[in-house]
Amino acid sequence: MQENDLYKNLGIPKGASKKDIKNAYRKAAKKYHPDMDGGSEKKFYLIRRSFEILSDDNLREKYDTTGEAADNDPDNGKSTLVNIIAFAFNTVLAKCAETGESPLETDIVYRVKEVIKNSIAETEKQIRITKGILEIDLKLSGRFSLDKENIFENIVLFRISQLQISLSKFEESVKNYKEAANIIKECKFRSDKKPYQSPGDLMMERMGAFGGGYY
Repeated sequence: MQENDLYKNLGIPKGASKKDIKNAYRKAAKKYHPDMDGGSEKKFYLIRRSFEILSDDNLREKYDTTGEAADNDPDNGKSTLVNIIAFAFNTVLAKCAETGESPLETDIVYRVKEVIKNSIAETEKQIRITKGILEIDLKLSGRFSLDKENIFENIVLFRISQLQISLSKFEESVKNYKEAANIIKECKFRSDKKPYQSPGDLMMERMGAFGGGYY
């Protein structure tokens, strides 16, 4: 496979219809998926990348005109990482506002790292679930006899393509989360020292936060 020849990657002519592109993608994705015998992560990436560009009218027109099929602009990639950090930061501040905790008296950076860490764990869980469903669907393909219209087979192939797309997005998210975490790996936050509170005062404060106390 050639990285810049998107049509050859899918095994279709330049004038292929959208339907031909989709069918070619389903067939090639099933063949080269890393979880399949003879699969290849690199080939699967090229197939998915070719499909994403050729199935989009604007991207396809640009590719047909210029021959360019470059990956996303590096600035866009950096923006994605900053957005992840900003979302985690806003989440921490919102939690402080909810609990009445002063953001000046807590380790904001540590909390942000924890939010990103939890996002990684949750997304990796989704990856495991999606892989499990995909494994079953791959085994379902080709088992439907007397189906002249290929109704069930087409349903299964569509499910496979959607699961593969979802899996790709989840894996990309984990990659971005980890890169975002790495950016702030050495960051520290200088928090104010919390004023002393007796155990009784702290308990009353918590009771007030949760239910307004006894009165």
